[in-house]
Amino acid sequence: MQAEVLTSSLLSSGGFSHGFATRRGGVSRPPFDTLNFRVTESERAEDVAENLRRFALAVGFAPSELHLVNQVHGSRVVLAGDRGTAGERDDADAVVVDGNNVGGVRVADCVPILVGDLVSGRAAAIHAGWRGIEAGVIGAALAALGDSRSARVAAVGPCIGGCCFEVGRDVAERIVRAAGDPNIATNSSAEKARVDLRMAARAQLRAHGLSAGDIDDVGGCTKCETERFFSFRRDGEASGRHLAAIRARG
Repeated sequence: MQAEVLTSSLLSSGGFSHGFATRRGGVSRPPFDTLNFRVTESERAEDVAENLRRFALAVGFAPSELHLVNQVHGSRVVLAGDRGTAGERDDADAVVVDGNNVGGVRVADCVPILVGDLVSGRAAAIHAGWRGIEAGVIGAALAALGDSRSARVAAVGPCIGGCCFEVGRDVAERIVRAAGDPNIATNSSAEKARVDLRMAARAQLRAHGLSAGDIDDVGGCTKCETERFFSFRRDGEASGRHLAAIRARG
């Protein structure tokens, strides 16, 4: 079965091979088999490798070309060109690629953002949870792409929607300050608010030079759409992860 991969018309028209995975078309074993034996780490690793193979085939790259990071909800950006091999992992939340390299991030409610520079051909994959948005990972990744006057396009992928992302009022206020847009939060009770992380990400992209027309929404609420997406908020530690990846235009 082929993996379902969502794409952005803006990135595609800019010549960037890319994709946002869903849970459809992949393999995933339940925690226990029919004899009540727990699935081993080796078997889980086999499933992850097979899902990557299917995704890579659909997007058009070899799994060995993919640069990933150990995501820590911060603002550090890794430049793929500084690595010896694609297999190296750094603690970071964004990766910038050039040449013919591929960068990716994994998410299960946080916001995946893919950016392509139309002039240099460089690209960035960004993992932006609310902590990353507050830390400034989006701005850091755009700065690492190079000249901010360059023409860029971005795609904001499936994430937990404003319909489902409820946090304490203090956290909501922190996200609002980081995004600079009070409209991203609505009060759901005296103590809590619902926050639109997609809107927050778009606000930060625009604050760093992209126009509204430069940003594509690849929609979907990961928590609402049970059959299509994984969600950590919904499923906890049992949740899988979606890969979002982009190839630089060498």
